[in-house]
Amino acid sequence: MTSSRRTLRGRPAIRSVAAAFAVIALCTASRGEFSGGDPLDKDSTDWALHFTPEKANKLTFVRDRLEFQGWYADKRRRSVLRWTRNRDRLDRDWFVQVRAEIPTRLVKSESNSAIGIGVVASGTESRGYMMAINRGRNSDGGNSDGAVHNGFKFCTLKETSTYWSLNSATKCWLRIHYNHRDGTFTGSWRSRDRWRYFEPVHGADWFSDASDHVSAVLIGSKFGQVDLDISFAPYAPSQKSAYLRDYRCGAAAPILSVEQPLNRSRRNGKGTLKFGSAPVGSRGGQRVFHVYNDGTADLRRLRITRGGRNAKDFRIIPLETRALKPGEAAGFKVVFRPRGTGTRRANLSVRGNTRPFLIKVEGDGSER
Repeated sequence: MTSSRRTLRGRPAIRSVAAAFAVIALCTASRGEFSGGDPLDKDSTDWALHFTPEKANKLTFVRDRLEFQGWYADKRRRSVLRWTRNRDRLDRDWFVQVRAEIPTRLVKSESNSAIGIGVVASGTESRGYMMAINRGRNSDGGNSDGAVHNGFKFCTLKETSTYWSLNSATKCWLRIHYNHRDGTFTGSWRSRDRWRYFEPVHGADWFSDASDHVSAVLIGSKFGQVDLDISFAPYAPSQKSAYLRDYRCGAAAPILSVEQPLNRSRRNGKGTLKFGSAPVGSRGGQRVFHVYNDGTADLRRLRITRGGRNAKDFRIIPLETRALKPGEAAGFKVVFRPRGTGTRRANLSVRGNTRPFLIKVEGDGSER
């Protein structure tokens, strides 16, 4: 049985204050560590990611335990670029800024294309801006009102912060206003019975920086340039460091990820999962794994295989599905039953129409 994750899982990105480490990456694989130069330098917009999507693209940043993830999908998929906060708190020395430059032809288009973006800062002072072009006719010079489609809602997280959410249990609404005469956007949102309004922002303006919760959503298929800046603004005189582990850009594709236990991501081929000890022939430890499709295309031909000298010691109770749509998940179980004494090792491989995901497992067999 498959399930769909109801909250956005994102992956924050990083950058340093030293201009010598400036990076502008587009559709390349990058890996590097960055350190803050002068810890008291507050003037610190040092590198940015710039990309201009012309077709389906995806991008991924990974920063230590915090991750920032986004992707584009074509008009048929409708779900597009999104960023969100992971479970860990974003270090206050780093913050994110987002800007979108929207072509006039899209604003005045009568097509079904749409674009929306929202960035929020939280902490001692709650601030938020949003902008969007609604789907439908907006060429009459008036305002365009409407809710962001496909379940994206602008909701309160708590009194001092807001964020984009896929959690349909929270009842809230978003209304978008675009003024063609001066090129500004205004948003209003409601939680329960209370409406709140954001001040107008221009399409080319920088939005809020975010030191705690950051998220954004873009909907549509044709955009101008979108800039994502990660800046360093130290709070205390000390050396800070972070790293940009990975960046990918390319056509829409499935992305396979595995959690064990739930909400704890495993790294492909890294580490060994221990199943403990059990008498020979007896049932030992068992583990439940969760497989996710974090990409923008269907994950097909999904299967679990086992290999290694002691592969038969680890029984796989297989997935109940062979395919996962973007955002869907499925589980499988592995049970350890040693056939001999000593350390028993095997390799599990989660396979599909993407790169295989390797899981190393180990258990100990003991005399009865």
